[in-house]
Amino acid sequence: MKGAIDRSETSLSSAEREKVNGFLSDLHTRASQLIQKLDVNEVREKVKQSFMDLELMDCRGEWTQEIFEIISSNLSDDTSQEAIESSYSR
Repeated sequence: MKGAIDRSETSLSSAEREKVNGFLSDLHTRASQLIQKLDVNEVREKVKQSFMDLELMDCRGEWTQEIFEIISSNLSDDTSQEAIESSYSR
């Protein structure tokens, strides 16, 4: 098979896996630190502005299509990491 990737080339040694896991752990730590420094209200305003830029929401803050309203009404205001992790672990 021309152009196919040999599976042996994609396997990581245990040392390489350790490096990748260390990198991912460091990335998670840094991302968590950055997220904790964010102002929730500022993030909400930026997200709202993005929705308006994408024409998903109008300038009054109302959704442009009913489906967005339905999705929005089913979202929680709880933005804690525990709530997010809990919703994904179900």
